[in-house]
Parts: sequence; C-alpha cells; structure tokens
Amino acid sequence: MTPQPSTSTRLLIATACCLGGALPLLMTPFSPTTDVPQHVAQVRLFFETMQGVSQPNGVSYVVQWLTPYSLVYLVMAGLWKILPPERVGQATLVALCFGWTIAIHWLAWRRGRSVAAAVLASTLYDCHVTYWGFLSFSVGLPVFLVWLDVTSSNFLKFGEFSIGIEKPDARHPTPDTFEKPTPDTFPRLALIAFLLFLLYEAHALWFAVSLLWLGVETVAFRPPLRRTIARAAVTAPLAVVALFCYRRLATDTQFVEHKLIFKDHPVLRLGTRWFVESVYGGVRGWLEVSMLAVLLGWLVWSVASRRRRFLKEADAGLFVAGLMLLGLGLVLPYQFQYTIELAERWMPAAFIILLLAVPAPVLKGGEKTLVAAALTVVLIFWGWTAFIWRDFDRKTMTGFRESLAALPERPRLVGLDFIGELPDFRRRPVLQTAAYGEVVRGGTYSLSFAKFPQSFVKYAPGTTLPWTDGLEWDPYCLTEDDLKYFDYALVGGDPLKQLQFQDRFPMAVPVTTDGMWRLYRFPK
Repeated sequence: MTPQPSTSTRLLIATACCLGGALPLLMTPFSPTTDVPQHVAQVRLFFETMQGVSQPNGVSYVVQWLTPYSLVYLVMAGLWKILPPERVGQATLVALCFGWTIAIHWLAWRRGRSVAAAVLASTLYDCHVTYWGFLSFSVGLPVFLVWLDVTSSNFLKFGEFSIGIEKPDARHPTPDTFEKPTPDTFPRLALIAFLLFLLYEAHALWFAVSLLWLGVETVAFRPPLRRTIARAAVTAPLAVVALFCYRRLATDTQFVEHKLIFKDHPVLRLGTRWFVESVYGGVRGWLEVSMLAVLLGWLVWSVASRRRRFLKEADAGLFVAGLMLLGLGLVLPYQFQYTIELAERWMPAAFIILLLAVPAPVLKGGEKTLVAAALTVVLIFWGWTAFIWRDFDRKTMTGFRESLAALPERPRLVGLDFIGELPDFRRRPVLQTAAYGEVVRGGTYSLSFAKFPQSFVKYAPGTTLPWTDGLEWDPYCLTEDDLKYFDYALVGGDPLKQLQFQDRFPMAVPVTTDGMWRLYRFPK
C-alpha cells in the first residue's frame, strides 16, 4: 500500500480543489445551469406563502413540509437572508461544490484512499447534474458518501482476501494496522437513522438507493445477523413513513404527465456518446472527453499495475457501491414519471466512488507525483471551464441585467427562450433563465416549479393555469390569448428573433432594446 500524505497536506489539497472547482461558478451570477433560477424562485415563494402575500393571476401556493426534496432549500433560505436574490443561485452552486469536494476528500481520508484519486474525482461536480441544476439531487451526494462510510463494513471479505479500512492517522499502513469490525452501537444506529432522514429530505432517489445499498451490502458481505436485524429495525419505520408520504406525490398528475422513456439501449450505452454525456455532460468539445479519458485511464492503470494485489488493496465496500451505481446507470430509463435523466444522474457518483475504491496506480515517485499530475490536469479542466462560463456571460447574457432592472415589482411575466442550444453546452442552459424575473421582482411567472407535485412549494388545490403550457420548451406556442395573463415578456434571442417576436406581437412595447435579452411590455 502506497504511503499517504499527512492530514494537514490532505486538508490543503482539498482546499485547493474547493477553490478550483468554484472558479467557473464565480464568472457569472446567471450561470448556465438550467433549473437554478426556478429553485431560487421556490425560496421566494416559500417566504411569501408563509407571510400570506397575495399573488397575481389568482394563483396561490402551499408549503409541503414532508416532501422529499426540501433539504437544499434550507441552505438556500439561509443564503436568501444575507445575499441579493440574484446571487442566491450562484452561492448555492458554490456551497454544493464545496460540499461535494469536502465529502470526496473526507471519504478518501477516512478510508485511507489515494489523494490523487480524490483530486480527479473533484472534477465530477462539473457534470450534467449541476448543468441541469438538479439542486435537490446534488445536495444528497455528500450525505450519501457519509452514509457509505458509516454503513460499509470496515472488515470485508473480497474474494479470497480480508481487507479493511486503514486508521486515519496511519502514515505507513500495513495489513496489521487494519481495524477490527466495529459493532453497531446505539449511537451508530442513531447516526444511521439520522443520515437516512437527511437522504429522504434531500431526494427520494437518494433515499431509495441508500436502502438498496443496505440490501446489496448485506448480500455481498454477509455481516452478522444481529447487525442486519438492528439496521432493519432502525430503517424499516423510516421507509414505511417515507413510502406513505411519497405515495400521494407520485400519483398527482394535475399539471404533469407521467412517462417512461428509454433513449439508449442498456446493453449498448457504453459504446455510444451517452457514456461521455452521462459522466460529465456539461460542455461540448475536447474538454470532457479528455477528462473522462483520464479517469478511465486511472481505473485501467490501477487494475493493470496492481493486478496481483488489486483485490487486497481495493476498498471492497466502495468498490461494490460504485458498481451498484454503475449498474443503475446502465439499466434504468431516461425518464420515469416526471423525473428525467434517471439513469444518467448515477454515473458521476459511480465514478467518484470507483476512483476512491481502487488503489492508486504504481508510478515511480509514488503518491506525490500522482498528486502533482492530478492537480495539473484538474486546474486545466477548471480553468478552461471558467473561460467557457465567462464567455457565456459576455455573449449570451447581454441585456439581461438591464431587463431585470427595468422590471417593476410583482409583474405578470412570461419568459421566452429563442436562444435554445448553445455551441459550448450540451443542454439548454437558458431554458429557465427568465425565471430570475420572478426571483428578483416577485409576481407570477409563466412556469413555476410549483406545478410539480413533489415541489417544496406547490400550487394550492384548485389552482388553474389558463395560459398555454410548455412555453419554456417552445416559445412559438405563445398566443395572443395568453397575453391577457401577462404584463411583460422577457425574451432571449438574437436580433432576428427579437424582430420576429415584434412582428408577431406588434402590441409589445420594447422596454429595453439592446442585447440578447430584451424586455417587452403589453399595454392593457
């Protein structure tokens, strides 16, 4: 086993990774992360609902305290109190970046894994989960990594070998320094229950996968029956309550349509571009392909260089957990009910865990050389990503700040995205950007996440939305009849698209006239 750096060195490297990972996020307050403005709007709706603020267009909201998607809003509500509304989304992304990075490096320290592997794994925050703005799902990953450490046996049978966790302070670990199995004491069972509760509050999918892991770990490593019964006694009541709470949400189809969609054949996914887009999937071009090649090279190099000792030096608990998540990514559908990218969202977590599970490749110079090389690679990755984000702010977000400043308080606003896909990004990064109008000024917006049954703040029973649905996906569907429900339109598009919008709706009065984003008023 390769000697590991000291705790202080690990802390210094983790801090560097936090700062490097946050670099792209500091380039613009209006990040190319699709759903972030809608999540921030949920925070405004929460405070307004609790204060009894009346809403335009006769809509009203209720707070769902038991929804399994509320943990991130605790973070965002705190940020809302200390920051301007338009900065809350950016600050939340930074906080989640720090959470992912700290959890990755903490798990590597706890289990005596390679620092260089933790450095490489830190880049996986820049994945489609972040670019889509799946904040509720994103906040669950750090909790799950802690959950893995607490619930994974620290003395596991992997093939013919007995392996375990190194003591955190072991500078030169040997098999003799492995700890003995730790029984599930009452405090440990209480911690398991608390973490499971946090996973439920983060996202229903993390809750389900955490329970799945308990079953997989039990089957794979056959822990003592007493421990299995104790954990079942702790988790079963939570599972029953969670199922009861979620069942009502899963059957609500007032504003949504349930679907089951497979986009790629499970057997063929590894051989298509799906693989690159599911592990990273944020920006186009050479950057993510090259970074994924580095990660795959690390895994292959690890197996090849330590093939005689691989099973003994791998972390069996993490390795099996990584394979479990990889399996979910390869077999689950693209969409189930109203949850999109159901399969893809497990791939970044799978690679994080697998990178930590395998032993570091053999290299002359040891861990120091590996860490230096890994830091060089990730700094290039984050630096180039920051350049892309800065270019996005300078080119795509022109006119947006001026349009927000020109909005009155509590408007009835429709957002129209004629920009669509951008050359640098794999998805539609500005699909929900106009929702910042609701974030900054309040009022009613043409699409609110309150329409989704699982949202923390949702439309009250009996609420109707009389305007055309799906305008965020197809702005050409806006009709003159819809305009009676809106006072303003925040339109994203090049000058030609802006002229086409004015030709179609000649009654729209331009409030701002420059940039890719322009504000229009509909006189009443």
